[in-house]
Amino acid sequence: MHSLTIVFKIFAGNFDPTDIHQGALGDCYVLAGLVSLSSVDNGRIIKDAIITQTDNEKHVYLTRWLIAGKPRYVA
Repeated sequence: MHSLTIVFKIFAGNFDPTDIHQGALGDCYVLAGLVSLSSVDNGRIIKDAIITQTDNEKHVYLTRWLIAGKPRYVA
């Protein structure tokens, strides 16, 4: 019997505006901002904000936000 191992990565390759797809949540304003950020320095702002780069058993990801110039960490 063979087991299948899947390696999950938050980012695989370069950003492309067509990577983002809106569902039915009415969140186009958030997605528009992400598309704009993804075009700056190949998405470095987004990549730097997501601290957890791989999947974990709880599927919780640590993010870093700058609020009033100070980093705040949110999971």
